[in-house]
Amino acid sequence: MRLAPDASTTIPGAPHAHVFVAAGTVALAGSGDLLVGEAARAIEAGPLEMAAEPEGTEVLAWTTA
Repeated sequence: MRLAPDASTTIPGAPHAHVFVAAGTVALAGSGDLLVGEAARAIEAGPLEMAAEPEGTEVLAWTTA
């Protein structure tokens, strides 16, 4: 997904979630900033809130059962 500068979104809670930053920087609530090429995994987490930095960002995010 492409986030406009300073936009935010929430990924629904799931047993497993993975977020990969393809471009830009994203602020992942509770985990700090993820830079391009970095990823985060969550297990049994609630909704994941993320916000794009001023230059915008592109992230790949998926959830599994």
